Amino acid sequence: MSFDLNGETCSLVAYELQRYYWKEIMGEIMEDKVNHPKHYTSHPSGVEAIEICQHMNFNLGNAMKYVWRADLKGEDIEDLRKAEWYLRKEIERRMKPKAQLVAGMGIHVAKAYETRRNED
Repeated sequence: MSFDLNGETCSLVAYELQRYYWKEIMGEIMEDKVNHPKHYTSHPSGVEAIEICQHMNFNLGNAMKYVWRADLKGEDIEDLRKAEWYLRKEIERRMKPKAQLVAGMGIHVAKAYETRRNED
């Protein structure tokens, strides 16, 4: 069995070797824009943001991601604003149960006051 390799006929082994070396060479030259884009892997620490962010909730992880790579994409203000947006969402999320608790306490206080008033 023979294969066409750049206009020349070659064996399967030669064809596979050529493909392997092509992938190796191109793998070193080309950026992996899906799995490891340059702005994800060029932080001075050598750590990708995902290594840290995967241990956080959605909002904090996204905020951290945008802060982490703010200086790596050339869009620092935009990334910092995105981080701020996620931080605000997280603050709102965390404040909601506290607001509900305070509101609930207000209802209980009002009911207790009403009950006590009716007893007098």
